[in-house]
Amino acid sequence: MGGKSSQEAFYEAAIPTARFLNVSDDFKDKSGRFPNTFPTEQVVKDVIGNLGIEKSDSLVIYAQSGKTIGATRAFVILSSFGFDSVRILDGGLSKYTELGYPTTKGEDFKGEKSELSGLKDPSEIRANIHELVDFSLKK
Repeated sequence: MGGKSSQEAFYEAAIPTARFLNVSDDFKDKSGRFPNTFPTEQVVKDVIGNLGIEKSDSLVIYAQSGKTIGATRAFVILSSFGFDSVRILDGGLSKYTELGYPTTKGEDFKGEKSELSGLKDPSEIRANIHELVDFSLKK
């Protein structure tokens, strides 16, 4: 395997004002049955709050590499919790730099944390096992 982690890549080159969100390690319910269980509201509040992000902020999510699954996962999670202005950067960081836009060395966020409240219940986007069984058996 080897290679750089996305966080190491972020420290080398990031879009100015970007903040690093470790989707695979932090943006999940670590007490869940599965490795990438959808995060709880408290996880979202803690992780996003520690980045100083408010629910009303306009967010553009991008991947450090060509792999967009993390950015897509972050988009779905944030959208489902009611963050209304979330988009994914078309082409990611590679397209951004290819077009000649500037990057900076990424840094850990040291600003003021936000206190998120009024998040939406994300349950409307999830199907439970009973719904799936009923659907598959055409009940």
